[in-house]
Amino acid sequence: MQATPTPAGGAALYGVSCPAVADCWAVGAIPPGTTSSEPLAEHWNGKTWAVEPVSARSQAHGLLDAVTCVSATSCLAVGAVIPAGASGYRPLAEAWNGTAWSVQKVPEPAGDNTGTLNALSCSAAAACTAVGNAASPATTGTLAERWNGRTWTVQSTHVTGRVPSLIGVSCLSATNWNGSTWTALPAPKPIGTFSGLSAVSCSSASACLAVGEENTSASTGTALAEHWNGSTWTVQPTHVTGAAPYLLGVSCPSASNCTAVGYQLSSSPEPTLVEHWNGTAWSRQSAPSPGSSENALSGVSCTTTRCLAVGDEAGSTTRNPLAEAN
Repeated sequence: MQATPTPAGGAALYGVSCPAVADCWAVGAIPPGTTSSEPLAEHWNGKTWAVEPVSARSQAHGLLDAVTCVSATSCLAVGAVIPAGASGYRPLAEAWNGTAWSVQKVPEPAGDNTGTLNALSCSAAAACTAVGNAASPATTGTLAERWNGRTWTVQSTHVTGRVPSLIGVSCLSATNWNGSTWTALPAPKPIGTFSGLSAVSCSSASACLAVGEENTSASTGTALAEHWNGSTWTVQPTHVTGAAPYLLGVSCPSASNCTAVGYQLSSSPEPTLVEHWNGTAWSRQSAPSPGSSENALSGVSCTTTRCLAVGDEAGSTTRNPLAEAN
């Protein structure tokens, strides 16, 4: 475990990116899970974590869900914010230039303009894709926006219907998948009522892992992992079953080295969940669970030799940021 500062009222960290072992950014919300939350950013300098100011803290409500850093002086973070006087969330993006965070102008979805950005991936400083969900008076749909180094533009995803949402994204290059259009790919559909994929990481065009949960009820199920080999998605056994396991983040430095993080519902305290893929099988790894009530890891960033995961832990009253290193 790493000591992390806790802002007044509590906080949670949802995403993390490490351009170097001694340089990591984590983002989240203060306090988490409320309509009065504010975006949060914390920085790791190799020795300590510190809260850093973000521009959107001056707005009414908001949070940052994901961050990607391509260097020490180039990071992007995305999430959602409710501007003063507005009634719904708008997409939010902030940029780090090595000195300060600044809010970027992000196009709002058509319709009633509400939407959130849940995940982000950058193959270069001028090639980033953020995904999430949008809402209009008639329907809801997936949302994707592209950063070219100067402006954000909305991309057509063609997915609407029963509350669809994109929660994870991984881009190997500016043209991955094909650089011009989005298409839906068939993937095994879990049988559980409470099931979905929460995060994805690709080490090559023919090696991606997506993780989530396949829960048959609110209290029991199986951790879910699906593998992309360049042509099809297949389910991988994770061997974590029982009290509703959830995998929320994954990072794959190579096809045979992936770490997935999350939490598991069980008797109090609820423990953190960490699984490792060695190219052949998944195995569970032990990880600290300091909270007396709840513990969760939401995001992870790995090199070939080190991983840093972030989330939150709770006692009887306050949620606190959580950071763990392997």
